[in-house]
Amino acid sequence: MPIALLLVLTKSPLVGSPTPGSPRAMHKQPMFPSAVGEEKGPLFVRHLESKSIRDGSKLILECEVTGNPQPETIWIHNEKEIVETQFLRIEESNGRHTLIINEVYPEDAGSYICEAFNVIGESASSSSVHVQAAEPSGLPEFMSFPRSATVEEGAPVTFSCELRTENCTVTWLKDGRALKDTDRYRISYSQNSSRFEILKVTAGDEGHFICLATGAKGETKASFSLGVKSKDKKL
Repeated sequence: MPIALLLVLTKSPLVGSPTPGSPRAMHKQPMFPSAVGEEKGPLFVRHLESKSIRDGSKLILECEVTGNPQPETIWIHNEKEIVETQFLRIEESNGRHTLIINEVYPEDAGSYICEAFNVIGESASSSSVHVQAAEPSGLPEFMSFPRSATVEEGAPVTFSCELRTENCTVTWLKDGRALKDTDRYRISYSQNSSRFEILKVTAGDEGHFICLATGAKGETKASFSLGVKSKDKKL
């Protein structure tokens, strides 16, 4: 029997709300180490990558961020701050950040974000995890995901996706709003794939995006982010 894609956007038992004293609750306070040399805001030099993974498999999400002073980081799953358990580990080494879930379940599906911040500013990298179930769900299935990126202000950038499921509608969104063709944006479709292009990136383009695939039996989301090396930022 073919394996289908199952995307569950429910609360995961591995996450919880931010608590007093956590990095997320305190990052606006002067808790950072002193910078040695020129201060620079967080910059993701390696972003999270979206994944489709079998139920019960081991999940590893990795990213790398630079900054001076060294940025603090937190992980977010479906808008809830992640806390470590005996089944979930968060590791950090020289700017490399890793989240490991020993055995994934359907409730572990959804969006994952690594947020980084220091006294200069903050940045984030986002991705999606889709958990494959043994029984077909009929939901749209991504063959390739949009990849998060960091680009120079004024440069072009392209995001693309490819679907295994036929006859789907693809919508690109930012901040919950559907994007359309403009003098800077270009959206194109070809059979089971779609491309979203920003011809000239501005600082306002920075943030989180969603590629939404809608089919006859429901919808599937793929999250990604864009970081902008702005002339007004110390990067």
